[in-house]
Amino acid sequence: FAHACFTKNLPFRFSSAFYYVLGDRIFGGWGKFLDILAVFATLGGMATTLGLIALQVGSGLKFHYGVYVGSSVAYLIIGVLTVLFTTAVYTGLDRGIKFAGRINMYIFMGLWAAVLVFGPTLYLISLTTNSVGQYLQSFLGLSLYTGVGTKGADWLGDWTVFYWAWWMSWAPFVSTFIARISKGRTIRATVAATLLLPTLACLLWYGVIGGAGIKFDVTDVVNKSG
Repeated sequence: FAHACFTKNLPFRFSSAFYYVLGDRIFGGWGKFLDILAVFATLGGMATTLGLIALQVGSGLKFHYGVYVGSSVAYLIIGVLTVLFTTAVYTGLDRGIKFAGRINMYIFMGLWAAVLVFGPTLYLISLTTNSVGQYLQSFLGLSLYTGVGTKGADWLGDWTVFYWAWWMSWAPFVSTFIARISKGRTIRATVAATLLLPTLACLLWYGVIGGAGIKFDVTDVVNKSG
C-alpha cells in the first residue's frame, strides 16, 4: 500500500492498495467500489468498537460501584468517545492522534506494570510462559479448528469469527494510516513495527492482564501470594 502510494504518487485511498493488481482501473469504477466498501467496513468497525466500549464501561461501573447504566448513559458514553475521537482526528496526525496515542501507551504500560508488580507476579509470569508454549504448540491445529459437530462451533461463532470480522473491518483504515506514517522507513522496519512488535505486546498484555482476570475468577482475590 505505502510502496504504491509513495513510488507511484497515488492518493492515500484504500483502492490504491490494489494498484499492482488492477492497475489504472483503480481510478474508475473498481476504485470507487473499493473505497465505498472501505468506508462501510470502517463504519462497522467504529460502531462495534464504540458499542463494546460503552458496554464494558457500564459493566465496570455496575460491578465496582453498583451503578446501573441504562441505555441513555451508554449513549452518553458513546457521544463522549465520539467527540474525543473526532477532536483527535480534526487536530491532525502530528498533534491530536499522536498525543492520544502516547497517552494511551503510557496508561497501558503503567497499568500493565502495576498489575505485574502488585499482583500475583510469579503466577502471571508462569501463566504467560505456559500460554505462549501452548500457543506455539497448538497453533496449526487451532488455526484449522472448526468445531464441526460439537458445541465448539457456537463458541467459534460468538468469539473467534466475531473478533476476526471486527478486526478485519478496521483493515482499510489501519492500512491507510500505516501507509501515511511509513514514509522514510524501510519495508523491514514497517513489518517489524506492525506485525512483530504488536504480537509481542499482545502476548505480554493478555498474559498479565488476562492472567490477573483468570486468577480473580478462580480465587475471587488477586494478591502476590497466589
